[in-house]
Amino acid sequence: MGGTVSLLAGCLTGDDGSAAQPPKDSTSTPPNSKTPTQENTPTEPSSQTATDSPEKTETEPVESAVAGWPQFGGTSGNTFAVTGRSLPTTDFTEQWRKTFTKEKRTGDIATEIVADGEYFYEITTQSDEEDVLRARSQIDGTIEWEQSVNNYVYSSLAVSDGSVYVCGETFRSITATSGAVEWEIQGRAEQTVVNGGRLFVHRGNEQTQFAVLDASDGSVIWEKAVVSEDFRGIHTPHAVAGGRVYVPVDLLHGNSAQPRIKAYGADSGEMEWNTPIEGTYPRMVATAEVVFAVTEKQLYALDSSSGEMLWKKRGESASMAHVDTTSLPAVHDSVAYATIGETLYALDVKTGTSNWNNPDSTRPLHYVDGYLYGRSTNGVKVYDAATGSLETEFAVTDRGYLKGDLIPLNEEVLVKATRTKRTDSGENLDEISLISLGGER
Repeated sequence: MGGTVSLLAGCLTGDDGSAAQPPKDSTSTPPNSKTPTQENTPTEPSSQTATDSPEKTETEPVESAVAGWPQFGGTSGNTFAVTGRSLPTTDFTEQWRKTFTKEKRTGDIATEIVADGEYFYEITTQSDEEDVLRARSQIDGTIEWEQSVNNYVYSSLAVSDGSVYVCGETFRSITATSGAVEWEIQGRAEQTVVNGGRLFVHRGNEQTQFAVLDASDGSVIWEKAVVSEDFRGIHTPHAVAGGRVYVPVDLLHGNSAQPRIKAYGADSGEMEWNTPIEGTYPRMVATAEVVFAVTEKQLYALDSSSGEMLWKKRGESASMAHVDTTSLPAVHDSVAYATIGETLYALDVKTGTSNWNNPDSTRPLHYVDGYLYGRSTNGVKVYDAATGSLETEFAVTDRGYLKGDLIPLNEEVLVKATRTKRTDSGENLDEISLISLGGER
């Protein structure tokens, strides 16, 4: 096993900053029609001015073609978009299914499945004491190797350049082909994003720190305290694009402070801007030009270089007053595809203009070669990305429900279904099925 690295070797600094209040929300009303509606109505831009805006951008990002599904959101910007695949769009059929049971645990964390090369990787929480990382064949789901990480794993997994990165109370780099541990770091880490040979992670028990590590050995490149005592911490995925890392910071319960999006130079760690938004648990999607912040009921679009708010769109219904009603957008070229309220939209990334909308609450969304793939409670939906029309709806299971992201493999779609199973002795177990779907295109 490789060496153990301490993150205390990094340079720890603070930078809370301040920002102006955000503008009042504008509400968009979903159409009543069940047919996709072609539109050309822009969303009103905001007059929001961000603080700490830089005069120039530093290093351009190191981006490469996405193979498999190497991390949450598919890319370091969490764009949920890949090209060069040949996924089925009609006549879905089940290619294989692997079903297993585990102890039912309160507060069980659903980690993402990631895929690269010949394998895909998934973690199963076997019990309160054991988490198991498995590498499975993309062809038939056969287990190639497994590694007990005994780690209470936190989202998310990532795989890059022959290594699988596993967050938790101990942060590990594991050889993708064998399961051997390459190096490990003591101390809590969450939400790994891989970009340009570096790992961007949340750090610390209170999740108040942010660190950038060298992927080859875990050594610290820079580390910062990004949260003051007035804020709850970093609880949701960050994003890396355009030479910057975008970090969502959440507010404390009962505190007047607002959640904020902070942009740091990916190389220097210097804060470039700091923009307040409204809502809780902001989640990030980023391209080189536009940054999207998603709260439970609103989608914000910010200029990536300045943090200025370009536009925002809100979705809420009486039946969903306390439920997340806004999905993370799938972003490809100049279009952001997102479910807001109970409507699926195709929005211009710079203006918020709606190209089309379809009254459908599918989430999460993935863009793959001209089609949108969404998940219903028990199946998969496919939409034409150009028009929003529903091409296919396929029921995967009549027992249990689908959980987590769809994973676009080479010619198949991988989904995960779960249900609670009661044994003859009265014990409750979680039954998990990994299901690969093929079909026609």
